[in-house]
Amino acid sequence: MERIGSILKEKRIEKGLSLEDMSKTTKLSTIQLEAIEEGNIQFFKEDLSYLGYFVRYYANALGVSYDELRGELDDTIHAYTDSITVSQIQKQDEITTNIRNKVNPNANVKVHRAKKSRRFDFGTVGLVVLGVAIVTLFGYLAITYVVPMFGSADPIEKPVITVPKVEEEEKPTKAVEILKRLRNQAKYNGYCQSYIPNRIYNCGLGARERCHP
Repeated sequence: MERIGSILKEKRIEKGLSLEDMSKTTKLSTIQLEAIEEGNIQFFKEDLSYLGYFVRYYANALGVSYDELRGELDDTIHAYTDSITVSQIQKQDEITTNIRNKVNPNANVKVHRAKKSRRFDFGTVGLVVLGVAIVTLFGYLAITYVVPMFGSADPIEKPVITVPKVEEEEKPTKAVEILKRLRNQAKYNGYCQSYIPNRIYNCGLGARERCHP
C-alpha cells in the first residue's frame, strides 16, 4: 500500500496539484487522499470494501493505470483482513478468558492443581513400579542362591528319647493263689482234698503227706 501511495503522490506533485485540487476532482476528502498517499490502510479499516474505489478514483484523476495497481492493492487488503481476523480472534479469546476469570476466579488454580496432581500421580506410579521391581529381584536372588545353601546343609538329627521300661512285677497267677489257700485248708471227714491246677485229689489220712505236692 505504501508503494501505491508513493506512486500517486509523485504523480500529483509532478502535475503540480495540491490535495485540495484532487479533493475537488475526486470528491474525496483531503484526509482520505493523504491517507492513501501515506499507505495508511489502518485509516480505512471501517471502509475496506470502498478502498479499491477510492484508489481507482485517485489513480484515474492523475492519469495512472489502476490495473497496474489492482493486484498489489488486493494483496494488501487481503493481508490486512487476515491480520484483523487473527487479531479479533485473539482479542475475543482474551475477552472470553477475562469473563471466565471474573465468573470463576478459581478456574485457573484448579487447572494448575489438576496438572500438578497428574504429575504427582505419575511420579507415585513410577515409584511403586520401581519398588515392585526391586522386591521381585531380591526374591529371585533369594530363591536362586540363598535357599539352596540351606537345603544342602546336613540336617540336624533329632535326639532319640529312650523311655526306660518299668519291669513289671510278676503277679501271682490266680491258680497259684488258690493252691496256697487249699494247702492250709482244714481236713474234714478223715480226708483231705488237694487241688492242683486242672486236677483234684482225694486222699486218706494215711497219705496226708502225699496229698500235698
